[in-house]
Amino acid sequence: MAGAGKDGRMTCRCASLKFDFAPHRERAADSVIVTQYRATAGETDHEKAASIHTRLSKHESGHAITAIAFNKTIHHLTIGAGQPHLCFDLLSGEATVDALALINVAGYVAEGSPAPSWGDMRAALHRAREKNKGICDLCKLFDLVVSACPDRDGREIINTVYDTFDAAAALFQSPEWSGALDALSAELEAKTLLRGVDIAAIVSVFNLAAPLATIKPIWTSK
Repeated sequence: MAGAGKDGRMTCRCASLKFDFAPHRERAADSVIVTQYRATAGETDHEKAASIHTRLSKHESGHAITAIAFNKTIHHLTIGAGQPHLCFDLLSGEATVDALALINVAGYVAEGSPAPSWGDMRAALHRAREKNKGICDLCKLFDLVVSACPDRDGREIINTVYDTFDAAAALFQSPEWSGALDALSAELEAKTLLRGVDIAAIVSVFNLAAPLATIKPIWTSK
């Protein structure tokens, strides 16, 4: 959900820890996430900060694992340098709406955040249609699906977004995907930066294709 911050900037509250305190049009800095979350939760200990970085590692690893499953070329993955993010070649591998939407929501699912509320979805849909999107995952997701499905009504789009979350959850409940998530996120948390070749080596021992093959078309079947 977007709202005006104290400085007048729009902020996204999109259910994901990573973006709860991110300026609407700016990247989420990991130091800001930790500081703001701890202040809000009344926490001052290092254990809370460490748990947040664990969730950030899972968030970014979720994106990376799903991108690899769709044969995307990964450049790097980081939770350091103040800017947690995944960098990959958007044009490589499978570039369907299903693939890109699943890569998008994988961060939420992997970190253990619930799907955004209907109200947050509706707000993101409105921002996408008004060309007023931010750069959080939810804004990017709705920009993608609104552009790909301009003739669908809002209720159908939001319901299909929920279907996408359900599909991603099913993938990460499989032993192969959950194992890959545990392995990659642990390495990312320890090193804060991983190159594409290192990510591929970690994930290659897990059969991501088998669970993915069980997922029925989501957007293309509507």
